[in-house]
Order: sequence, then C-alpha cells, then structure tokens
Amino acid sequence: MNTPEKDNINSVREALTQFLDERGLNKTSERYAVLKEVYTIEGRFDADELYLLMKNKSHTISRATIYNTLELLVESQLVSKHRLGSKRSRFEACYFG
Repeated sequence: MNTPEKDNINSVREALTQFLDERGLNKTSERYAVLKEVYTIEGRFDADELYLLMKNKSHTISRATIYNTLELLVESQLVSKHRLGSKRSRFEACYFG
C-alpha cells in the first residue's frame, strides 16, 4: 500500500512529466533526482544547500544542473522561490494533492 508521501511524490513526478512533455523538454534522470530531493527537504533551502546535500548522497550532478532544474521547477509551479532582500533565493516544495 502506498503512503501519502509516496502518493505525493508520484503525483509530483507525473506533474513534472506533463510539464516537460508540453514544452518538448527532455525527461532526464537528473531532473527527477532533483525533484525527489526537493520533496524530501523540510522548509526552505538554497541551491547550494541542495547541491551539497545531493553530492553527500553520491549524486553526480553539477551546480548548473541544480540551478537550471530549480528554475524549471519554479516555472512548473512545483517549487516556490522566495527572495528576501539582497540575500540568495530560497526555494520550497509546493505540496499539492
């Protein structure tokens, strides 16, 4: 039986797949890995924190891929972007279901 968390990540993966298909973008394993990691983080984070977290989990992914994927996830409304003052942008998963 699926848990609510498992159902949510499946829904989010489906939403990303639909978004990528509609725009003719590639469905890469890196994009889905970033998405999965984002949805395991509690609260807000910045791109460098996400990069270090994924690197520590032995993901081979570049900072550029992290930044580009986060912007794509913001555009798809699966992630929200917060910018407070001149500080770095902070990101947060948008839970739905």
